[in-house]
Amino acid sequence: MDSALKDASCEICDRPVEGREAHFDHDHETNLRRDVLCCSCNLMLGHAHDNIHVLRAGARYILRHRKRAERARGREAP
Repeated sequence: MDSALKDASCEICDRPVEGREAHFDHDHETNLRRDVLCCSCNLMLGHAHDNIHVLRAGARYILRHRKRAERARGREAP
């Protein structure tokens, strides 16, 4: 196992990762290694094709629907 993976945590969600759950992310254009990510966060970036606009739109989508759910329950979302 790569020594960088020992006691590693995901650089996005901070969840501890080890073994098959730990992935070295890389830039698909330059092929340069970035940081250690969990499988879920690595897949999230890959499915978004590293497109920051898609990732931001996804975050806005989640927040918008969270606010709607909070209003429906009678209280505002943070």
